[in-house]
Formats: sequence, C-alpha cells, structure tokens
Amino acid sequence: MELELEYKNDLSECSFTLNEKNYINNPYKLIMLEKNQIPGLLPVRILLVDQYTQFRYNVKNKNTLASELKKHKVSYDMLEKLRKGLLNIAQCLSEYLLDIGDLIINIDFIYIEYETKNVFFCYFPGNKVDSTIEIRNLMELIIKEIDHTDEKAMFLGYQMYDLVTKTNFILQDLLMLIPSDKNQDHLKPKSESKVKKEEVEYLNNYKRNIKFIVKFIVTSIIVFVSILFYLVIRGVPNIL
Repeated sequence: MELELEYKNDLSECSFTLNEKNYINNPYKLIMLEKNQIPGLLPVRILLVDQYTQFRYNVKNKNTLASELKKHKVSYDMLEKLRKGLLNIAQCLSEYLLDIGDLIINIDFIYIEYETKNVFFCYFPGNKVDSTIEIRNLMELIIKEIDHTDEKAMFLGYQMYDLVTKTNFILQDLLMLIPSDKNQDHLKPKSESKVKKEEVEYLNNYKRNIKFIVKFIVTSIIVFVSILFYLVIRGVPNIL
C-alpha cells in the first residue's frame, strides 16, 4: 500500500490518496462507501487509474491526530471525543455490515475536525487488521501524551488503557467505561492538594467545636456559681 498526499491549488479540497495495485475488489464495501456518508468515516471517492485502485479521502477542515499531538497534550475533552468516536464508528460499521478490521487506526490516519473536534477515521477495504491490537497500540501512544495537569484526562486515560489491554476487550466495552459528566466527580481520584484542603477544613471545624464546648462549660460553671452564691446570700445554705 502506497500513501500519496494530494492537494488542490485552490484549496477547495484537501485530500490524500491510497493507491493499491491489483486491488482485490469487494463490490459491496465499495458501494457502501461511495453511496453513503457513514458518520465518523472520512468521505471517499474510489477511482480506477491504470492498474491502481485509488481511494481519495476528503480531509478538508480536518487535521491529523498526529499533528494535534505535536501542538497539544491530550486533554479530557480530546480523550472523550476519541472514546465516543470509536464507539460511534463501531456501531455504524456494524449497521452497514462493514468490517471494523478495515479501519486504519493510526494517528496519521485519524482526523480531528477543526470546529467540532469530532474524530473521523479512514476506512480502507482490504486493510484486514486486528482492530483490538490497533486500538491497544493507539492507547499506548495516547497514554504517553496525556496532560498530567488534567486530572479527568488522567483518570479516563488510564481507565481506557486498562480496558483495552484486557485479552477479552471489545470496542463496545468503552460504552460502560465512564458515567455521565455529572457523575464523574465522585469517581475521580482526589489530588494531594484537595486531600490536604479537606484535612485543614476538618481540623478547623474540630477546633471550633472544642472552643464552643469549652465556652459552654465555662458559661455553665459561671451561671451555676452565680446561682449558688445568690442562694447563700438569701440564707439557703443547705441547698446542696
């Protein structure tokens, strides 16, 4: 398989082309790709040039994941987009009866849309790889690029990594990996600073409670002594 990058001078289209000599035709897959805009897949045109079958992918307004990683560390939002993108593409390929092993799961072929930050994948019929291994390799790379100042990214990243490295992993497992954003805060590990802050707050509350108890006891003693003194003066010495 030979990779060729092709750009138009007027910048109306940005594309890359995969050329395969003596390509073994799979009519069903080619028809599905050309006749449908499958969510999460790069739009593709299929051409026959001499002995080559060309797959020309439109990547306008998109950037490769590899390029994004050169500019930014992996954030929680990027990880969540990737997780949802993988889940979405697995479901869509299943609905169209397309083999997930034909996805090229590689940072040079995974694209991020500029505006939405949604993830798009390159589908090359005949790729025939073990998607589980490819996703595992992807996560091994991603885990090294996570922003370590982003606690949510760290938590999600290591959860994803632990999951994909299991021998019985399937893509659908990612669906149950993380609850909704509203329920995440109580699951993520507490940072050292937060733990220390809670300890300080606990100690401050404890000190305030002790001061209140001491003040209450002292006040009670003063009141008791005052009443006793009053009764003694009034001539009731046997009150005790």
